[in-house]
Amino acid sequence: MSDDAELDVEIGAFFDRYTAAWDAFDVEALLDCLGFPHLIATRAGSHFFEDDAEALVNLEKLIDKYRNNEVRKIHRLGLSIEALPDEAARATVQWRFDDGAGAQVLHFPSQYTLAKDDEGWHIVVIDAQGEVDAWAGAGWA
Repeated sequence: MSDDAELDVEIGAFFDRYTAAWDAFDVEALLDCLGFPHLIATRAGSHFFEDDAEALVNLEKLIDKYRNNEVRKIHRLGLSIEALPDEAARATVQWRFDDGAGAQVLHFPSQYTLAKDDEGWHIVVIDAQGEVDAWAGAGWA
């Protein structure tokens, strides 16, 4: 966690909501967690999502991929937070995806940059390379 207890509580609560939204495959709740525009980056390239409609297409593809690969439960195992200037923060999350029987499908880190506005915290950058590497390591692209 960071040196700022209030920030840790706020970001922890944000990721509680984000994790619950992923676990329920709740697209509307996921969209509420994203800032617009936002960026998703991997070594293969980056993509800016300008609005809900564009992000919705990406989220639906990810959810289909997860379901097709038997992901039924999503856990956040760890969270580290770094305060940044100007109402921003960086977070690293350790994710675990399980199948319906509770067996691990994937485990990986993702890094996030968040910004706070009048409505609260939102994700503005996702470094998704950890997930890309985990899928490749499991034999799924």
